[in-house]
Amino acid sequence: MATSQAPTCQAITLKGSTNLITEFFKYAANIILFRHGVYLSDDLHTIKKYGQTVLVTQDLALESYLDRILKQVNSRMATYRVVLGIISKDARLPLE
Repeated sequence: MATSQAPTCQAITLKGSTNLITEFFKYAANIILFRHGVYLSDDLHTIKKYGQTVLVTQDLALESYLDRILKQVNSRMATYRVVLGIISKDARLPLE
């Protein structure tokens, strides 16, 4: 007589989900800055992530800024709705 096993499932935890979303925001911000000409391809390097080649800044100041902001985003994501917006520093107009 065959025995059946209960299906196993892996739950996505909120903490794991927020970490993944925060990581995605970091790569998305880099791509948006490149696409809008804020950073040229010479200012970026490529890495493999999510099965794709993505652009990442070589500007240490930008990387530090993104890490600082995204750390705050990560901690607040469990409580608040988070929207990623990119605005022009000079014109204060939305880019993305």
